[in-house]
Amino acid sequence: MDVLVVVDTQEVILKGAAKHDLLGVIERINHLAEKVRREGGCVVYIRHAGEPNAEFALTEADWEIMSTMSRSSTDRIVHKKLNDSFFETTLQAELVELGAGRVLVTGWATDQCVDATVRSAVALGFEVVVVEDCHTVVDRPHLSAEGVIEHHNYVWANLIPDARIRRSCTRVRRWVSLAVQMPMLRLSPLVPPRGSCRSTASPSRVGAGKAHPVYTLSC
Repeated sequence: MDVLVVVDTQEVILKGAAKHDLLGVIERINHLAEKVRREGGCVVYIRHAGEPNAEFALTEADWEIMSTMSRSSTDRIVHKKLNDSFFETTLQAELVELGAGRVLVTGWATDQCVDATVRSAVALGFEVVVVEDCHTVVDRPHLSAEGVIEHHNYVWANLIPDARIRRSCTRVRRWVSLAVQMPMLRLSPLVPPRGSCRSTASPSRVGAGKAHPVYTLSC
């Protein structure tokens, strides 16, 4: 099954510097979560549990998962204390228990907790799909948020030369450039009824003769 991992989408991220396209990222994660559940997969929310008086302190309301995130009684929550969602957490055990075929990684922040989670998931042998338009970050002193996102999407796509990590995208307008960058990944754009939003899956060859769905979303 597919397991969607949503990293650190907690109320506190609404504070401070603006996160790049945050509302759009949330919307796309929500649609993807609904698709994963509908297809029999599972959504796992990662919640960073900071020390008292820290940014993500356990006692603060800001620590809660954002109220705008799509939630279900079947979702799971994993607590972490460092950037890496796997370090001294239950995430690996939960993915094994669920029988995760693919791990779709989304959330905040691109260059910290999302990146650490992606790398650990690959190192642990999971088949990883980074959803390139479902993670966000703020501007850094040396690089804009868009630059950070673009850089990490490139790094992840070229992290390991085998079939354990792939990039995908929910935005139909980007499918051509993505197909050029990753010729084995085929995305089929859809044109839904006006005012509606729907997603689908199209086959993508991953590894030796293995076919897996790749999510596309058109709004």
